[in-house]
Amino acid sequence: MKQNHSFRLLGTFAMICVLGVSVFFAQVTQANPWVTGYYTTWSSPNMPVSSIDFSAMTDVVDFAVIPNADDSLDYDLMGNFSTSTPALVSAAHNNSPRRNVLLGVGGMNSAAAFNAATANSDMCDQLIYNLEDALRDNNFDGLDIDIEPAATVNKANFNNFIYLLRGNLAYMVAHHSDFGISRTAPYVLTAAMGGTPSNWSGLNKATLDCFDHVNLMTYGPIGNWPGWNSWFEACIYSDVPNYTSIQDTVDDWTTATFPDGGSLSASKVGFGIPFYSALWTGVTSYSQPLNPPGTYHVTTMATTYETQIDYQASQDICNTFPAYLYPTYNQWYGVGHVPFLSIPAHTTGFDDGAFLSFETPTSINQKVSTLLSTEGLGGVILWNINSGYIDSGPNAGQDPLLTDVKNAVNAYCPGALQ
Repeated sequence: MKQNHSFRLLGTFAMICVLGVSVFFAQVTQANPWVTGYYTTWSSPNMPVSSIDFSAMTDVVDFAVIPNADDSLDYDLMGNFSTSTPALVSAAHNNSPRRNVLLGVGGMNSAAAFNAATANSDMCDQLIYNLEDALRDNNFDGLDIDIEPAATVNKANFNNFIYLLRGNLAYMVAHHSDFGISRTAPYVLTAAMGGTPSNWSGLNKATLDCFDHVNLMTYGPIGNWPGWNSWFEACIYSDVPNYTSIQDTVDDWTTATFPDGGSLSASKVGFGIPFYSALWTGVTSYSQPLNPPGTYHVTTMATTYETQIDYQASQDICNTFPAYLYPTYNQWYGVGHVPFLSIPAHTTGFDDGAFLSFETPTSINQKVSTLLSTEGLGGVILWNINSGYIDSGPNAGQDPLLTDVKNAVNAYCPGALQ
């Protein structure tokens, strides 16, 4: 049953945002690191809810709804939403201890629709109310906001929307009986931020303060673009000029100057681990020219873009990648703490050679220990848990990457994940 939404924050809160006055609402407190896994419902047939190891995460994002220009929510991207979401929420809530399920909002190329949906105060209000309905009707524990690409997001709209959203979520809990919910704990509000602060020029620090976690999408920094070189999906550090690392992105955000002053604390920041591998053909190692662009192939199928291959296991990287190549061509980029395969030209199946960037238990453990302990970050996001699950072959039913993350986090913070 839809409720009448009586809360109106627009006039007061919009003025507060403009004036840069900080007002804080009840937020989630968390001593241990968070681990947030993205569950892509369009892939749910390949990874049924029953196969998810909820003990390896603190939060799961049901990804994702997209705001339409008329403020309605587009669930088409979520594919099996009507069947997978109830099962996902039920399983997470019945896990001991209970896990949060957040509704993902946005995703790739969602900025234009978001800008239209928040173009004026009435539309912004209505979008928030529609999200409230989605939270209540599906028993979600909060929202994960991911509006892309960063450079085209209307920052004034975004500032106002997030501030209003945080206030409305607090109001829902404070007046839970009016909304037909029993929830008394604060809703979780997180952000998945792509790009750098320069791409988010105009973003207020007060806006970031509204989020419980600010998660940086520190993976997939390159594509098959003119003038670029082959590179890793997620290395911790880099000694190659102009080729980014996780730490470069974190430093950009934690040292940024925001229009309303203040800085982003590292403890509020999460970094990303990719649950996929990237294969480049036509090169044999990292930092080699991708020239001309659009002439590379993936395994045996032609493409003009980067290949993302589902990880299988460290000794059997993926179903389409010959396992025998691993021990022969496996190498380690010591500066970045990541493995790679450097396959020379004229290798069977790879006439022009190949470079594969992927993750292993060692690289995941070093990411967790270095970035959470040494660098003081607050948590990690996993994109996406479906891509790490093995759904066929001799290893079917195994989830090696998720297990690696759980082991690494518990080694850093014993008992954090149970």
